[in-house]
Amino acid sequence: MCCHQDHAGVGSALPDYLQYYRIRLLKDMGVNSYRTSHNPPTPELLDACDSLGMLVLDENRLLNSSPEYIDQFERLIKRDRSRACVFMWSIANEEFGVQATQLWKTIAQTLILKQKELDPTRTSTYASDLANVFKGINEVIPVRGFNYQALCVQPTIIRDHPDQPVDGYRNGKHCDNKRDL
Repeated sequence: MCCHQDHAGVGSALPDYLQYYRIRLLKDMGVNSYRTSHNPPTPELLDACDSLGMLVLDENRLLNSSPEYIDQFERLIKRDRSRACVFMWSIANEEFGVQATQLWKTIAQTLILKQKELDPTRTSTYASDLANVFKGINEVIPVRGFNYQALCVQPTIIRDHPDQPVDGYRNGKHCDNKRDL
């Protein structure tokens, strides 16, 4: 399940009990993993996931190699790497227009190396919205992510890259073939 950190009526200042309520409700619906969409999770959300047995894809917000953002990514991993619920890291979410470039591939490699240095027990993904593009970040990310475009992925992408596992999130949106070319 791909979930944002806010909740109707309370915004992003969720009381602890509401974190547990949401995770329990998701589990009752059959959900077994939770992507912290576009932002690092709060410790209280991770407490609920640890307690209730929900797996977490712990997501960094921006793909950036400035000292400030590297420090934020490092603090995220150091804070959450001892959590039983965290099964994978996401180095960032959708960098429109630049994710298929050499520069952003290099930035992704920097974050992947930092992640492996700080937590060699887990791997990482990237929330890409380019279903059929294998340039840039998608060339180097250990687990290929398909945001919103999971239903649009051509079988050739998976066939041509059999050593790169995939994960996907869909929302029923139609394929944006112009962006996938």
